[in-house]
Amino acid sequence: PSSLAELYTQKKQFDRALELYDRVKNSEMGNDPSLERAINTTVVRRFEHQLEQLNPAAPDYAEQSAKIQKEKLDFQVADCQQRVEKYPTDLAIRFEMGALYFQAGKYREAMIEFRNSLQVDPRFPEAHYRLALAYLQLQNAEAAQRELNEVVTLDPKNVEAQLRLASVLLARQQFDQAQAAAEKVLASDPKNSRAHAVLAQRHAADGALDDAVEELQKAIELDPQAVVNYAALGALHLSAGRRAHNNGPTAPPEPPVADRTAWPFPK
Repeated sequence: PSSLAELYTQKKQFDRALELYDRVKNSEMGNDPSLERAINTTVVRRFEHQLEQLNPAAPDYAEQSAKIQKEKLDFQVADCQQRVEKYPTDLAIRFEMGALYFQAGKYREAMIEFRNSLQVDPRFPEAHYRLALAYLQLQNAEAAQRELNEVVTLDPKNVEAQLRLASVLLARQQFDQAQAAAEKVLASDPKNSRAHAVLAQRHAADGALDDAVEELQKAIELDPQAVVNYAALGALHLSAGRRAHNNGPTAPPEPPVADRTAWPFPK
C-alpha cells in the first residue's frame, strides 16, 4: 500500500494517497517512523500543489499564498511536535523541530531544540550553526560567537559560518579576529565579495578609509547585486570628504543598516 500511495502522490492524487497511508498506519506497521515521514511529505506536497495552482495575476494572490504557507507551516510544526514526543532522542527530528520553530519566528523554542540536538550529538556542525542564528535573533551575540567558533572548528571549510562569524566579530568590535576570519575565506575563495566587505569594515574601524573604499569597490565588482555595499561605499566617501574638509581624521562610518550583526549581510 505504501508504494501505491507514493504512486498516487506522484500523480497528485493526494487524498487517495493519504487514505492508503492511513490504512497502513492502523496496521501492525503503523509505528514505523518512515511511515509518519511519508504522510508528512504527502501533506506538504498537497500544500505545495495548492500554491502552484494559484494564479499570480489574481488580485488576492498574495493573501491566498500567505494563507496556504501559514497552514503548511502550522501543519509541519504540529506534526513534528508529535514526532518529537514519540521519538525524543531522534536527532533528525529534534533538528527539524528547531528549524521549523525558527522558520515560524519562535527563536527561543528553536534555541531549545537545537540545544537538544547537540545533547544527542555535540559534534553536529549544522546544529551549532542554526543555534548561532537563533542566538542572533535573540540579540545574544556572545553566545552566537561561541557557537560559530564551534562550527568552524568542526567544519573549517564552512565558508558561510566563517563569514557569519566575521560579521558577529565586527559587531562586537573584535576587529583583528574579524579580519582573520575574512582572510581565511579569501585564502580559499579570493573572489568572495562578502569577505572583501568584511575587510572594508575592518579598515573603516581603523580610520583607513582609502583601504576600506578599495575593499568595498572589490566587493561591488564581484557582486553588483549587493545593494548594502553601495550604501556603505557612499558612507565611506562622505566620511572621507569630511576628513578632507576638516584636514584631520574622522570617526569611521556606521554600518548602513540598523542591525549591525547583519552587516554586510542583509537579512
